[in-house]
Amino acid sequence: MRRSDEIGAQVRAMVAEAQKTTAYSEDGPAPWRGAGIRMAPKVLAKARRRLGLTHVQLAELLGVREDTVRRWQTGREVIPYRINAELIEAARKIQTEAGSVADDLEAMVL
Repeated sequence: MRRSDEIGAQVRAMVAEAQKTTAYSEDGPAPWRGAGIRMAPKVLAKARRRLGLTHVQLAELLGVREDTVRRWQTGREVIPYRINAELIEAARKIQTEAGSVADDLEAMVL
């Protein structure tokens, strides 16, 4: 399994785990009802840390401002539905880029 697939799977697992316990709908915490449930703030924070990203870096990847990411993580602002898929895609992008660098380095030294 490629490293990008592993990271994507880890992020999906974190999202699924959090959605079993706490999910967010338009009106705040709600029971899990499938797609269309917002990511919990703690899941976003955990995913950001596992990816080794700062608030600024995650904001750039998601096309938002740093203070937006901070508000999402603290629960002061509801996380948009689209962030689930975008975070998984960002994880894949990070790992693909890292894999590319690793491949280049491997080619240079071996």
